[in-house]
Amino acid sequence: MIPYRSALLLLALGDWRSAAAAQPTSVSLSLDSITMERSRCFGICPAYRLRLGRGGTVVFVSRYSGETVQDSTVPSALVWLRDQAVRSGLMDLPEVVSRDRSLCPSMRSDSPTVIVTLYWAAGRHRIVDYLGCFAGKKPSMPPSLSALRRFEAAIDSVAGQAPRLRGRLPRRPPNER
Repeated sequence: MIPYRSALLLLALGDWRSAAAAQPTSVSLSLDSITMERSRCFGICPAYRLRLGRGGTVVFVSRYSGETVQDSTVPSALVWLRDQAVRSGLMDLPEVVSRDRSLCPSMRSDSPTVIVTLYWAAGRHRIVDYLGCFAGKKPSMPPSLSALRRFEAAIDSVAGQAPRLRGRLPRRPPNER
């Protein structure tokens, strides 16, 4: 009877460990900050670097004038963005989107680049998004790339809620104008 109980206990412990490993822990979901940088282009496009930190801190640096603005937004903004990133599957995207032909089978030239970096407690995940990527004859994109572009717009939206940044950030991503 004792070996039977021991076997059940070991089985139960194994199931618990498997279930615990499958569940995201609060540590693995601890996001320290997000940065997003929009590069310059040959036309008129916003070029800046944003940093959103814990507690709602926002730092904006213009790539044209060098002006730096520090402000804050609601403290829950980073948590909301973290949840959006996880739900959208952004952690599964490659570091350089344009190198993945399933995401970027065709490219237009002279488009800007957006670099999004999520700084987690256990490391970072960086995504370099060349906005000239599209699929097919007319500009269209795969769902995971659309999710990334919506996430980029969400970062702009969250940062744009900071009083000193209102009106400085695009209402829509430049690639959708």
